[in-house]
Amino acid sequence: MMRVFLALLTVIVAPALMLRAQAVAPAAGEVPSKKTVRTVMVIPVRDQIDKPILYVLRRGLKEAIDNHADAVVLDMKTPGGAGHIAFEMMEALQKFEGETITFINDEAISAGAFISAATDEIYFTPFGVIGF
Repeated sequence: MMRVFLALLTVIVAPALMLRAQAVAPAAGEVPSKKTVRTVMVIPVRDQIDKPILYVLRRGLKEAIDNHADAVVLDMKTPGGAGHIAFEMMEALQKFEGETITFINDEAISAGAFISAATDEIYFTPFGVIGF
């Protein structure tokens, strides 16, 4: 199952990051920047949205900042949860200076939908669901 997820994540997210990298590629005659490799951190957002998931997100964002990650991907599969925790998670995501992406791995219901909306981009599995 994990192999299938990683394959889907690679197929869906990697092309988007490549397109962004091409969009910021140097013009002819310009010296390319030394930073050509993009670092992406995957943060799991699973089960009920509650304090433990908030701590997972904060720890993941801190690690992404410490590792100079260019983007974070929220691997989301949640039936929802506490609204006030969702708002804290949204605030934490807004403080991250890199790109934020949600990969909806089946469902992002209720609080999960709000958190997804706070990211820069949202991608779905073929049968992914978002809503209330």
